[in-house]
Amino acid sequence: MAEIKIEKKKPVWPWILLAILVLAAIIYFFVYANDEDDMDDEVLTEQVMEGDGMDDQSDDLNTAAISQFETALENYSTYIGDTGQMSIDHEYSNGALLLLIDAVQAKADVHDVEVTADLREARESAKQIMENPYKVNHADLIKQSGGIITRALSTLQKEKFPNLTNELSAVEQNLADIIKSEKTLNQKTDVNTFFKAAESLLLKMK
Repeated sequence: MAEIKIEKKKPVWPWILLAILVLAAIIYFFVYANDEDDMDDEVLTEQVMEGDGMDDQSDDLNTAAISQFETALENYSTYIGDTGQMSIDHEYSNGALLLLIDAVQAKADVHDVEVTADLREARESAKQIMENPYKVNHADLIKQSGGIITRALSTLQKEKFPNLTNELSAVEQNLADIIKSEKTLNQKTDVNTFFKAAESLLLKMK
């Protein structure tokens, strides 16, 4: 009688286990990849939002600086428009210089140009005009303070407004026309011409 060979069936569970592992690997890959994309998107969104916030803050600061300059320049322009104020107490010249300093400082702040040290020195020089209104060296003090202001204007012009060379030259020339040894009241026109030239330069610094 012939012997019948019976083959044992190979176990199926290794294949099932392999399929589960492959499926798990696929699921893990897709889930992990999606999480990475979400994290990248969140980081990018946060960076964009932070960048926008900084830009908004910068814009707000610049807008405030521009507004401050416009106010300072308007105050200066209004003041020097009334030359009749120039009298023996020299209050007019002192006020004009101080308001001009404010306007130049405000314009420098708009463009982030450092002229604070010069303008501080100019302010101290201008204040001396009022210490003794009967001194005869007021024209000298006006010219001294005006020279420092002009130096600050020159820094601002060279760094941010290279096309305004002629306007700066006009300020420098009008300042040079003021005679230190002459009484201020005898050269009111020259003094005010300097103030007007500085105003014109500031108006063109846009």
